[in-house]
Amino acid sequence: MGEVDQLLTIAEVAVALAGFAGIVATFQFKQQVRINQGHVLALSMIVNISLVGAFFAVLPLIFLNYGMAENKVWTLCSGLMGANISMFMIFIWRTQHISSLPAAVKLVYLLFFGAAFAVVCANFMT
Repeated sequence: MGEVDQLLTIAEVAVALAGFAGIVATFQFKQQVRINQGHVLALSMIVNISLVGAFFAVLPLIFLNYGMAENKVWTLCSGLMGANISMFMIFIWRTQHISSLPAAVKLVYLLFFGAAFAVVCANFMT
């Protein structure tokens, strides 16, 4: 499987995940009078992250179709993805009240932030 096929598969999976989240949201809240803000936030984040993932999977293909050199395409897309992950990490850090969470949840947050930071560093180094 080549790079183009992998990127297209990632885009298809991301769009399918966003569509599934939309279907779940439609049927989950159909019978409820009051909707919990946490559920709405979680579903909207799944949809947004899925669509952003699809966008960043298709972005290199767009640049390659316009005749950009491959090394420049991957450098540019890696930098953009690193910036995107950095902004998302800052958003999560500012909007979530991590200090009020249990210790196990804080540990999970720190593990995910560490993994995301490693991805950002890898993207900026390429």
